[in-house]
Amino acid sequence: RMKSSLLLFALVSASLLAAGCSATPVHMSLRRRFSFIPLSLSSEGDSGSSASSAADSVASGSSASSSSSSSSSSSSSSSSSSSSSFDSDGAPTTLSFSHASAAKQDDVDFIRAAVNAKANGSCNLNHTEIHHKLKDGRSVVGHLAIVDNVQPGLFGFFPSTGTTCGQSRELCDCKREKTSVTAANDGCLYATNAGFFNMATGACIGNLVHNGTVMQVDSGIGTRAQFGYDKQGNLVSGYVTSNDIFSFHGGFHELATGRGWLVRNGKSYLQTAIEREGIDDNFVTEKAPRTGIAYDSRGRIMLLQVDGEEDIKAGSDLYEFTELFLSLGAVSAVNLDGGGSSVTVYKGKVISKPTCDDTPRICERTVTTIACFLNKRSNK
Repeated sequence: RMKSSLLLFALVSASLLAAGCSATPVHMSLRRRFSFIPLSLSSEGDSGSSASSAADSVASGSSASSSSSSSSSSSSSSSSSSSSSFDSDGAPTTLSFSHASAAKQDDVDFIRAAVNAKANGSCNLNHTEIHHKLKDGRSVVGHLAIVDNVQPGLFGFFPSTGTTCGQSRELCDCKREKTSVTAANDGCLYATNAGFFNMATGACIGNLVHNGTVMQVDSGIGTRAQFGYDKQGNLVSGYVTSNDIFSFHGGFHELATGRGWLVRNGKSYLQTAIEREGIDDNFVTEKAPRTGIAYDSRGRIMLLQVDGEEDIKAGSDLYEFTELFLSLGAVSAVNLDGGGSSVTVYKGKVISKPTCDDTPRICERTVTTIACFLNKRSNK
């Protein structure tokens, strides 16, 4: 593993894109963005965008290991990237992490989220552009963000503006808008698309918690991988139940639902996830854009998005996406919505190449939720 990591770092060649999370504070309140009204909606099944994903890269200084296992990466693929870490003034900083210890509780894993004492209230985001060669010789390009200061108000799963949810936590009336628009409305420094949704109706699929508020409990989703941040300061991944949403460590600050628990304890968990979540073969093997989220052995959040184009089978399948996360040092990783929904927004600009209608046309699809790293801590 160490030799492989050294070899990967020797291939670093991409341009530098890194910054601390200091920018304009968020000025939009939760009360203005969302209204809570009684609803009576039923789940219409998962026909959200068909995700598929690409692979790749080297995390800046991140070598994942856990008490029970260590990650392994494929020696037949190669990647190059560039990254750096800066404080809020743009000067290089030495990271100071809180102790991160991994643990398991039935079908839910968690780790103490990293806290950087020198971040001065910023999320201390590190962005890396990924260039990765897959085993079959194809190459993919993507974007990786790593955050080492995970605290309430610096990270969230934001529903689109105008989303309304029932007071008794029935399914939300989710609205669709571009990731870049939601990111701008909420002051996100960095954002990707997040949860799945019904392409025909726009309904959000799965459980959703934002800013400590349980917005939707979707009891009809069955077994599906989820990723969140609980009220005791832990990053959480796995099969969160409806009861867990309220009882696990006192509840969640943030929670979103994906499809496919890719990495568990630093090893591929995909085959088990396919069986437990009932994921169909086409979804697994399709080459397409992908978006996913993970944590590493230091309790840092890893947000990964790779470009692709479904009509020409560009991108990667879930096996390749899993191997990518392993090569980056992920201890636990969950697949989010992908395909034409996959996009990365950084400092107000779309920096990826989204293919909203699964053709060569570069365009941004409207989605229902985003994963957002905020400029500065906010209660919005």
